[in-house]
Amino acid sequence: MLAVPPPSREHLAHIPQYVPSVRPHLPRVQSLGMRQTVIPILLTMGACMVVFGLAKFVVNEDSGYYYVPIYYPIAFLVIGFGLLGIAVVNMLQIRSMLASQAQPGPAN
Repeated sequence: MLAVPPPSREHLAHIPQYVPSVRPHLPRVQSLGMRQTVIPILLTMGACMVVFGLAKFVVNEDSGYYYVPIYYPIAFLVIGFGLLGIAVVNMLQIRSMLASQAQPGPAN
């Protein structure tokens, strides 16, 4: 056994006062770094979806993908072009955000 005296009441009832530092910030999804990170993902997934959608019309009758119902490739094409469109819009918005940050403010 360890012979240690019990702690005093002040130490038992002590609740540290935490004051969070308040700083304005954008949600993580809207930050410039996050949006730049998402662009290659959107381009890659969009291109893959378009290729998968077009594969139905290129493969031979021996392939299992030839017998997939037509609505799967159509869905792949729609989603793929949608992802590519979102990537292009995101790239244009980031370009305008970077251009507005690079412009100097009005001189006083």
